[in-house]
Amino acid sequence: MPRSGTATSREGQNPCPSGRGACQTGISLSYQICNLVFGGFAPVAAVWLASLAGGAYWPPAVALMAVSVIGIWCTLRLRTYHRRRAVAATTTAERTPVPAGA
Repeated sequence: MPRSGTATSREGQNPCPSGRGACQTGISLSYQICNLVFGGFAPVAAVWLASLAGGAYWPPAVALMAVSVIGIWCTLRLRTYHRRRAVAATTTAERTPVPAGA
């Protein structure tokens, strides 16, 4: 039975080494800071870009499309990275000798 006040996962096992849920808090904090910086200033940047173009709406639209293309590219690269890593892990596992009696 887990202690009261701890962040737990499956079947009462706490994935965080500290046992106090600090890992989840750190992830949440970094997520919220990124939302504050990038999501909070996005309307300001859009208005600034539109004002530079004399009130036209195309500069913020182009900026949004550019950020979307970067996000799609990163997602595709992440898939290939994990695929390469999985192949490397299986080849390493195949070469690793199994001790006798295991």
